[in-house]
Amino acid sequence: MIKITDKSKCCGCEACSQICPKKCITMKPDEEGFMYPIVDESICINCGLCEKTCPELNLQENKNPIDVFAAINPNAEIRLKSSSGGVFFYLAEKIINQGGAVIGACYDKNWRVKHEVAYTLDDVQKMRGSKYVQSRMNDVYLQTKKLLQNGIPVLFSGTSCQIMALKLFLNKEYDKLLAVELICAGVPSPLLWSKYLKEEVYPKINSSQPSQEISNIEFREKSKGWKNFRIVISSKRATTHIVSDFNYENSFFSCVLKRAVQRYSCYSCPAKAGRSNSDITLGDFWNYQSDDIIVDDDRGVSVVLANTEKGIHFLEGLTLTRREFGEVMMKNPASVKSGTCSVYRKNFYKRINHKSVREEMAFLKRHVLIRRIVNKLLRLIRVNYLLTVSYTHLRAHETS
Repeated sequence: MIKITDKSKCCGCEACSQICPKKCITMKPDEEGFMYPIVDESICINCGLCEKTCPELNLQENKNPIDVFAAINPNAEIRLKSSSGGVFFYLAEKIINQGGAVIGACYDKNWRVKHEVAYTLDDVQKMRGSKYVQSRMNDVYLQTKKLLQNGIPVLFSGTSCQIMALKLFLNKEYDKLLAVELICAGVPSPLLWSKYLKEEVYPKINSSQPSQEISNIEFREKSKGWKNFRIVISSKRATTHIVSDFNYENSFFSCVLKRAVQRYSCYSCPAKAGRSNSDITLGDFWNYQSDDIIVDDDRGVSVVLANTEKGIHFLEGLTLTRREFGEVMMKNPASVKSGTCSVYRKNFYKRINHKSVREEMAFLKRHVLIRRIVNKLLRLIRVNYLLTVSYTHLRAHETS
């Protein structure tokens, strides 16, 4: 039976609630807005299936990829509208053309993030682009299993823990499953996202139902470049954007970058470094150095880790250039390790009960800057002390 006594040991993948034969596990938000399983012990039959599907309780060994590439979609327009190199849409297009289904994260009508099933490229469009909020999984593991049992090809995309949870849920390999893992630096709470929308987006919309007036939300809009991306929220009516902030200026995204808002389990992810058993891992190839095949034109380059032969097969047709795994680990370390938990994480969600997201952004920026200055001064003092001690010893040696 699943019992959460340490919140850092639950990644919120929701696999336990979907595999329970008695449906006695429900996902409930805690005070920070993160979902955790609650078991109705009066119905539980102690079958143990929930524990067998839990990524935190079934740790795997690290695995290196079979091959590593920088990649871009050969269609420049698709790449420009994608968060990085447009590889996800290329893979999804292949699956849809086979008569298959694509499962990934999209927004609902209230701009909450959830996983859904798409059977057409029009529906896949909603899954494009990074979404910096933990997604609700609803019943997608069950739907995936049913589709695969019926012989329908499936591309399942998700964070490392979601892919690992799916594999544990299925408990067998399926030839027609393409598991695509998205490199993740940790997920913020849906509560924080909702608070941001209510404080900074909805007041700018002249409507009694402001969420219905939004036409699109892009966390990684690239009209000013891939490296200097903007958060853009568009209106159905207005010609100007409701929000158009560079990433470091946006209050929500700035808090995310400070590593103070992520789920506790994200600071010790159980599924990174090949442990999710995905076929392909996708992310940004930051600080990419151009070669004769792919030139960094600031429209986005993807890093692609091919973890299985199946994964390599699906990459055919992309513009690829082989790279070293060590280069990827250095330029996108989230591919193999979790980020460090900020000292401001412990009380962050308590503070935003009394402060706006923008006030908290200012607080974090100010305190992080002060902390950096203090640490730099301490390093300088330490270096000066060591130099003084060395000089004193040298003079003592000379006089003797």
